[in-house]
Amino acid sequence: PQVTLGYDYNNFLGNEIELMGQKIEMNPTGTFTATASMTLSGAQIAGAHVTKLASELSKINTEKNNQDISSDVKQTYMSILMLEKTNGLLKENLENIKTLQTATDEAVRVGVSEETDADQLKVQVASMKNTINQTERSIETLYNTLKTLLGASFDTKIELTDSIGNLLNAEKALNLLSQNINLNNNNDYRILKANTEIAKGQVRQAWWNYGPQITAFYRYYNQQTFGDGGLNFNPPHTIGISASWTPFTSGGNYAKVKAAKMDLATAQSTLELTADQLKIQDAQARFNLNSTYENYKTQEENLEVTAKVLAS
Repeated sequence: PQVTLGYDYNNFLGNEIELMGQKIEMNPTGTFTATASMTLSGAQIAGAHVTKLASELSKINTEKNNQDISSDVKQTYMSILMLEKTNGLLKENLENIKTLQTATDEAVRVGVSEETDADQLKVQVASMKNTINQTERSIETLYNTLKTLLGASFDTKIELTDSIGNLLNAEKALNLLSQNINLNNNNDYRILKANTEIAKGQVRQAWWNYGPQITAFYRYYNQQTFGDGGLNFNPPHTIGISASWTPFTSGGNYAKVKAAKMDLATAQSTLELTADQLKIQDAQARFNLNSTYENYKTQEENLEVTAKVLAS
């Protein structure tokens, strides 16, 4: 609905009109009008529905952005813990190699080992130190990435309080295999689904352009005559309703309907393709999880054997 206010001043420059043999002077007039009107059509209703769907799509996009940031923070957090753990193991290996180097140097000194064996260990020590330095630089880079994700300043000190053991639960991860995929839990799929619904609404809106348009109004009319006499044939209050229909627009409405249908077909095809891709990704993720867990258990068993070999 809308309200329109207006004021008109008319001066007839002294003219007169003759009515039933009498001359009537046309005095200046001032007219105040207030008109309240509301226009309603099927296209407007369909458009409001499309706007509501667009608002819901915006909320889904916000959820997706929040989820992406949260996922990036978790992944970066875990990567830092992994690299710090790796760096600690590398330093332990460096000490082990130095121990072997010392023993080899002694063996070379007494003549029971070749000098090339000692040289090879020197190369390994230098290589291990280089690997440790690279790992520490990578850790520093990940800390800076975490600061960026959290919106923290560069000079902010971040200390991770969790450990890998608290965050890594292989058995809990395996429970995911018993859960069936639910596409409606995937924000990318939800966004495409919402886009499809918007495309359907736009098709309905395009069809309603062929429909009629109804307008209802109320008008208040107040005319003031500046001078004696004067005629006013307009009532002060008027209400009315009108309907209009434009069945032909030189093909404009038809082109809008056709374009909306093409957009809908594209959105539906993209939605179906994404659903198939997500199902394939789900199957691959289950395979990767099984394989990784089997490798994890194997490495866990090998770790004990490796420790015994190193001790020997």
